[in-house]
Amino acid sequence: MRDLVIAGRDAWQNEEYEHARALFERVLELARAAGDRFGECAAYHFLGNIAFNECRDDESRRLHLAALKIARAEGDEQGIATSLGSVAYVEIADGDLKAARRRYDAAIDAYEKAGMSEAARSLRDKAADLLDGRVRLEDLVLRRPA
Repeated sequence: MRDLVIAGRDAWQNEEYEHARALFERVLELARAAGDRFGECAAYHFLGNIAFNECRDDESRRLHLAALKIARAEGDEQGIATSLGSVAYVEIADGDLKAARRRYDAAIDAYEKAGMSEAARSLRDKAADLLDGRVRLEDLVLRRPA
């Protein structure tokens, strides 16, 4: 399954969204069958990223919230932080900066709890740039309708 996740991540990074989606749907199927909650969480996260890149924001939110639910159930602070940060992007795309700020603050807190102070610092800086309008979302994340 790890190889599928890596191949899917590479396809996503190369903007090969159909291929990436097929790989992560397979990862999700295998992870569910094996009871692999980490694999499920990873699949939901990347499927949420793909949906976001394709401007399917409601679907992206739903998928990232599914990943968040698993991460919380597993006590995975890094997974919690990653999911919250991803949902914050959706909030920004929707124009809800207050909700985005709450998500970012919670993500930063989760990174700190995970002992990932550099990730927390990086996210704090990125969130400030986005929320204060110094950087546009489109400058950080590729967005094109499917």
